[in-house]
Amino acid sequence: SEWLSNVYYDEDIPALVALVEFAEDEELRSLSAMVLDLILADMALHHFEGNFGSTHGRTYEQKMSGLRDSTRSTLNLMFGLNEYAVGNMSSSSLAISTKYQMPQVLYDIAHDDEREEFENRQRHSIKIEEAESWGLDYTLLEDGMTFLTLEAYTHYLTIGLFVEMLDAYKWWEHSDFELFKEYQSLLYDPDLRDFIARSEEKDVTRNMRPEVNAYTYRTPNYMLSTAQDWRKEYGGDQQSIWQATLGMEAVAFTTHPGNESLGGDTPRYWTGYGTMPRSVQVKNVVLSTYDVDTETWIYISNQPRYTHAFLPRAKFDETSKENGWFFARKGDGYLALWSSDPDSDWIENADSDNADFGDYEIIARGEKTMWICELAQASDYDGDFQAFKDAISGSVVESDLELRSLTYVSPSQGELFMPWDGDTTQDGNPVVVRDFGRYDNPYSAAAFPAEEVSFELGDESLGLSLADRSRTVSSFIE
Repeated sequence: SEWLSNVYYDEDIPALVALVEFAEDEELRSLSAMVLDLILADMALHHFEGNFGSTHGRTYEQKMSGLRDSTRSTLNLMFGLNEYAVGNMSSSSLAISTKYQMPQVLYDIAHDDEREEFENRQRHSIKIEEAESWGLDYTLLEDGMTFLTLEAYTHYLTIGLFVEMLDAYKWWEHSDFELFKEYQSLLYDPDLRDFIARSEEKDVTRNMRPEVNAYTYRTPNYMLSTAQDWRKEYGGDQQSIWQATLGMEAVAFTTHPGNESLGGDTPRYWTGYGTMPRSVQVKNVVLSTYDVDTETWIYISNQPRYTHAFLPRAKFDETSKENGWFFARKGDGYLALWSSDPDSDWIENADSDNADFGDYEIIARGEKTMWICELAQASDYDGDFQAFKDAISGSVVESDLELRSLTYVSPSQGELFMPWDGDTTQDGNPVVVRDFGRYDNPYSAAAFPAEEVSFELGDESLGLSLADRSRTVSSFIE
């Protein structure tokens, strides 16, 4: 459920390696190796020049730079990308493992990065409302831990089971659950807790991670990745909905701050969201609309009335603001960013912890704000960055903040229209943003749910079968 996490994959990997090494049960060892394969496949599919710069189910300020990424050592050890970090637990455990070997095909996929155009669609997690079709019972204590892997503490279908778990395991006094102690009497009342869970769902389930359809588009000079149309208007916690990556530290994204704190609990200024946007990506373009919830919620209150972008000027080769657009170039990768606030601009960086980024923040004022990001590469414009800027500056943008609708006539993707509700369209045709397969890319086409997952490139292959717990590998990396 913590899809493509450049933080928590680093915690998952050592536990899985330990099971491969030491579990007495053969089935458990086999399944653990298969999950390791899938985690490493995710990293191979979603890096740009070693920066695991995709959308993330959980991340912190690490998303600001591939050099802060908790998976960078694993990318270095397993794929020869990025760089080592001293004391990293995942790369350390993989380095000394005697029983897990990575399939050669995953290494080859990670280095097959010169394709003119690469698209990957994949689906993670499940819908809580469909849990019974996955064999899960909302009333069965044994299934409670599975629901908690989705952080479904307070969903109206699972909150009763969670209260049973607080009692059964004496969690009321546990530091991780101290927040719930304050509401113990309310939670014991089935009618009251159901009312709160339903009426405040967008706030109290902000850290829940149900089904997500992730889309990543990459060329030799940039990568753009988005959780397509995921939980708009809900609160967020540690998710990162979209990111543009043009280098190890040349990245861009937008968020709505949960508060104005640079540290402490999440969501905060750069981690997570007070209120999440509707974001939809069409190849090299992503549209995002925010409507900040002004209610005083239970969990998060007094949300800032603005959204902001991270675009670090010092990490790009060239930046400017022209005709209402922000432009940045890194090598042969081009980026354009637009906000619905005509007065937005880079603000002076007074943050000593991030001084090396230079001026990196752009603020768009208002409870309703919109952002557009389009990427290109030099070859698209005969190596002329100014031609890119002229094409973008001359494009049509029509935004209606009241209706929360956005139209952008992109130089590369035609007319894109994103209303607040209903289909996003490209030249009048609906953009498919849900019901992806488990994997859909040049190396793998796996259904969802996936009983079988395979990856192939050249003569190398990996086949994973959940049905018979088998792992078929053409060869392992030396």
